[in-house]
Amino acid sequence: MSANKLLLQEVMDFQDNVLAPLLTESKIKNFLEQKLLMGCQGRGISFKDLPEAEAQELIDFLGAASFKILRFTPTLLTEMKNAKQQNRPVVVSGGSCLVTAADNSSWRKNLISVEELRHRLSQLPSLMQITDASLPITQADIFVNIVEDSLFAEYGGTYCGLNGESKILIPNFTAEGQRHSVFFHRWQKNFASHAVIKEAFFSSLPVKESSAAFWQNLELTGFLAYTGMTAKKINAFDRSLIMFSYTGAWAEMLQKAGLIPEDSAYLVVEPIHHFAETHSADKGAVGSDLYDINMTFDFFFRRNPYGQGHGHNKSISGGVAFLPTITGEGRLAHFDWTQYQLPQAHNWKEEIIKREAELHADKISSLSNDQIFIDGVNWLYHDPECRATLKTLSAIWYKILSEGRGQTNDKEAKKLRKILRQDPELLQQNRAARKVLLSHLRSLFNHLFNQSA
Repeated sequence: MSANKLLLQEVMDFQDNVLAPLLTESKIKNFLEQKLLMGCQGRGISFKDLPEAEAQELIDFLGAASFKILRFTPTLLTEMKNAKQQNRPVVVSGGSCLVTAADNSSWRKNLISVEELRHRLSQLPSLMQITDASLPITQADIFVNIVEDSLFAEYGGTYCGLNGESKILIPNFTAEGQRHSVFFHRWQKNFASHAVIKEAFFSSLPVKESSAAFWQNLELTGFLAYTGMTAKKINAFDRSLIMFSYTGAWAEMLQKAGLIPEDSAYLVVEPIHHFAETHSADKGAVGSDLYDINMTFDFFFRRNPYGQGHGHNKSISGGVAFLPTITGEGRLAHFDWTQYQLPQAHNWKEEIIKREAELHADKISSLSNDQIFIDGVNWLYHDPECRATLKTLSAIWYKILSEGRGQTNDKEAKKLRKILRQDPELLQQNRAARKVLLSHLRSLFNHLFNQSA
């Protein structure tokens, strides 16, 4: 066995002892415990659901990406083994989210000039946008970067009040998508992944035409009938085009365009919330157009799961749902952090200086308030030393919490925890561990950003 072989126990240890405590009260836990995942035959499965030998074999295929993988289709291992035995290329798809939900919400509040929008876009992508695009799977042959440039140009028009002239922004979003590919190529080197990157631009592909043809199929009209949608109506919404990119018809469109080989083993690899089905308990008006679109796709994916070799998703070999960037509270950072709160090419040195200042705190922060720890969880999980350091920081914090639980009243518990958070020995251990993470962060930022894109 190779000394560098990643073991199942390492993956389980990280997920159970580092990730799980952060997600205890988060929305992501709801995705895992209650939501059905589109195309994943129910809620999908995790490594724990497989026999140990099979889980290990799958981890050998996936590599260090395994640490962030929460769910996948039950037939994933079989599909990947078949692809390798048949010398078929493994294609991993993902998407560059060109503007985060937090930025979208912020920029809509006050109109900005076209020049200002172009300036803001020129500073992107942020580190979160790079790492949340997909996962660098070690044995993948091709990574398809889906760039929704024409769609985001329409969103951009609303920031600037362009009123139908948003096409002038497409080149700016196209250029941003191209930068995403460059940075993702650098990111995947940390995972010993050498996948060739192909770009699928909405602006240069027949996306609307292919989606329209997809819903005109008589076999699919029944799914529209569930919600009262029509083929013409569903294709009028951007949401439908985004969801279309998760279907087998999308993979077939890429094959016809010559972007991927016809015999590809195509994997949909996305943050877990992208897979989550719509549910009647979700916020928003049940019966709205957006809700009906989501429900239509939900019905479609239930009848046409991935990895089956038949049905309307027969061109997709599997789905992989991973944990994206999270905040200290275990929330999806995509909805909370704007570009100004994230490391990027133009500000990464300043971001390191901010974190260096945190090393001099006179008490141990909770894990949820420790930015260096959260950075490590989000962006350093591929490195063995960093994973061990994250475990050390977790152990220190939970030791403090456990000591307080032995007290007879809450006031005494808080007093003891306060003392322990300033304990010289624990504080020294905490600082030493965070210095290790900061050193790796500096190296990562330098590797990604300190070269021309």
